[in-house]
Amino acid sequence: MTYPSFLLSIRARLAVLIVVAMAALVGLLVYQQIQKRSDNKARGDDSLVRLAKFAAQAERERFDSAHRLLVLAKQATSLRAAATTPPDSPDYAKAYDGCTAGLFRAGSAPT
Repeated sequence: MTYPSFLLSIRARLAVLIVVAMAALVGLLVYQQIQKRSDNKARGDDSLVRLAKFAAQAERERFDSAHRLLVLAKQATSLRAAATTPPDSPDYAKAYDGCTAGLFRAGSAPT
């Protein structure tokens, strides 16, 4: 079996060796960039989930506050009665209990 003369030359062998080494380096760089991109995407997804949970918690707190406000508004007559009852009157405690009862009823307290 005879080999072409250019493969027998030391320069040709060196050139082939350099090309193979460069291809391996380029492959390694491409792999690292793909891995880095994947890591950045995973980190971004985690940040997005954390932000969504934070926004959901804030929204839940707003809804709970609005619910408490509506319960309080529903008891406007009890509030008026408490406001117009003098503090030294025996009916004052009953009026106060009437306007706060709905706020602390089971199921309406915030979690």
